[in-house]
Amino acid sequence: MRSFISSFKRPSGFIQQTLLWFLGITVLYSVSIWVFQPEIWTGQHQGQTNTLKAEKFLYASLPEVVVVGSSLSYRLEPDLLPNNWFNLSFGGGSPLTGLEILKRQKTLPKTILIEINALDRDLDNTFVSKVSHPFLMPLKRVIFSLRTEYQPVTLLMNCLKSQLFEKSALGKLYETPNLTVVKTNVAALKPGYDQPLKDEIFAQRFEQLQSYLNYFHAHGVRTVLIQMPIDPDLQNTKGYTMLRTKLQRHFPQERFWTAPDDQAYETRDGVHLTRQSAKVYINHLMQLLTASK
Repeated sequence: MRSFISSFKRPSGFIQQTLLWFLGITVLYSVSIWVFQPEIWTGQHQGQTNTLKAEKFLYASLPEVVVVGSSLSYRLEPDLLPNNWFNLSFGGGSPLTGLEILKRQKTLPKTILIEINALDRDLDNTFVSKVSHPFLMPLKRVIFSLRTEYQPVTLLMNCLKSQLFEKSALGKLYETPNLTVVKTNVAALKPGYDQPLKDEIFAQRFEQLQSYLNYFHAHGVRTVLIQMPIDPDLQNTKGYTMLRTKLQRHFPQERFWTAPDDQAYETRDGVHLTRQSAKVYINHLMQLLTASK
């Protein structure tokens, strides 16, 4: 009987030991993250990367300049930006999403640069609610290991990527634009860019944008509309030039920095700048900001 009872109790002891080990490893991992705070900017997929970036903004000190936009301005990578800038652009997203996140903050940056290339996309309220969760936000602010960037798989993936890709010849090859691919993509994209804008969609987006501009102006924030450079063959299309014209007419008092007419800008696919061209464009924006003060 005793043998049966003792063998019956063993699983309970095993479970307790397992829980203690799990708790110990979790605490050790959390403390390690808090001490070392590794820089992680890439998630396991685009959606996770967007969440990761939003959390970085929410839990960091307030920058002076914030960029909002889509995957086009997303290419203005963090290590290329000045220390007092933050890029709150989201892959596949809308500038309105970044503006909504900013509007919910108690303190605001001095300047917001608003990329308008993908202004046809609507605000993603589901995403904004997710990253602004009233229960999780306070926890993630103090417990770093709960943040998206510090999920173990994400951390491991970034370590492997840094060692096996970015520092390798393959990484350098990836950053070199393939002219055949660029020309093929431009040819495929051009018919869409040559289409006239859908007035009903842009009327709604302009109204939303105007509401955000009014809010930020009332709070002393300087706003600038920017049009990211893309392949010259696409910059001269009907839709691209029409968007620029409509914005200038609808927001006559707003600063609007159009894409530089410079074929020195290279893209990887016709619309997304290479790292080197992104660096050149950032310097261009910095010069414009300095000159406009």
